[in-house]
Amino acid sequence: MKLLLLSLSTGSGHVRAAEAIRNTAKKEYPDIDIKHIDIFDYISLPFKKATVDGYDLIIKQAPEIWRFLYKRSNDEDLLHKLNKFTKRLKKLNAKKLYKYIIEYNPDYIISTHLLSSDLVMSGQDEFSKNIPLATLVTDYRWHELWFVEGTNRYFIPTEEMRKELLNRGISPKSITVSGIPVDPNFYNDTKFINNKIPHILVMSGGQGLGRSDKIVKILFEINYPISITVIAGKNNKLEKSIRSIVVPNHVKLNVYGWVDNIDEYMRKSDVIISKPGGLTTTECMILKKPLIAVNPIPGQEEANARYIVDNNAGLIPTDEKDLLKCVKKILDHPKDYKGINFEKSAGSIILETIKKEML
Repeated sequence: MKLLLLSLSTGSGHVRAAEAIRNTAKKEYPDIDIKHIDIFDYISLPFKKATVDGYDLIIKQAPEIWRFLYKRSNDEDLLHKLNKFTKRLKKLNAKKLYKYIIEYNPDYIISTHLLSSDLVMSGQDEFSKNIPLATLVTDYRWHELWFVEGTNRYFIPTEEMRKELLNRGISPKSITVSGIPVDPNFYNDTKFINNKIPHILVMSGGQGLGRSDKIVKILFEINYPISITVIAGKNNKLEKSIRSIVVPNHVKLNVYGWVDNIDEYMRKSDVIISKPGGLTTTECMILKKPLIAVNPIPGQEEANARYIVDNNAGLIPTDEKDLLKCVKKILDHPKDYKGINFEKSAGSIILETIKKEML
């Protein structure tokens, strides 16, 4: 079987989800011929500017505008009309993507981003055969943008979302509650790490967004010995800024840029402070590490943050002073934040489902 994974690098979560499936396949299903591409490299420059760059600009510079657009676009009738109007435009800007799909000739496509799903279904008449498409929802709230007419299967994170899709009229045969896939490393058995002093991990996301330098200074107000590790991602300016901070004697501070073994840093932590992306949220819950959700993108990440609170997997601070209270609350009562038990990896569920569907 030939399986094609499509992602889009708006942030790192959609790419990481696809890589998680690919790595699971390499480990558990070596018979599957599997490829993963980021469609950012396969769409026209004007389309990139209008979609990817436009999204990045809004969430960084005008998040309240994104909040409005997120809510306004969650409308079935509005999106149906918009898709009819833009279908030809999307096809014209995805010729390179269609060329790759035709040459690779997959038996099945899994998309981890709503735009790649949309482009595949818009271009089905370009292919010599109808290629089944599965869409993987990578956040803990359903949004109508994820719906693409003709999609064969939706892989979703929760039973609650399944009810939403059924109410929307999507066939139960087309819905699989899989969870959100993370790298197989997060399921490795490791010994419990008993830190001599509390260890706090501050993550800025793959692009290094967020005010980690400000968070670190707030944590200095804890009046007993602590260890802080900061992952600045690809933001060299942020990394340099944090390294320049004068550290009090009772604090041990470690600062890193991009790391490939993020699971190891997470395992060593007693509490994690991060933006609540779908992948990060899931990784924390799998490792049983309480997450303090900061700087969520309006809409989808706010829903992710609410999900961790509802499942006793973390807290949402209301302001800087409350951030400190949240950290102390978790450090003082760690057993109150056990979260969810994951019996099986989402990557395995997804691949098993696809294999059965192809038989």
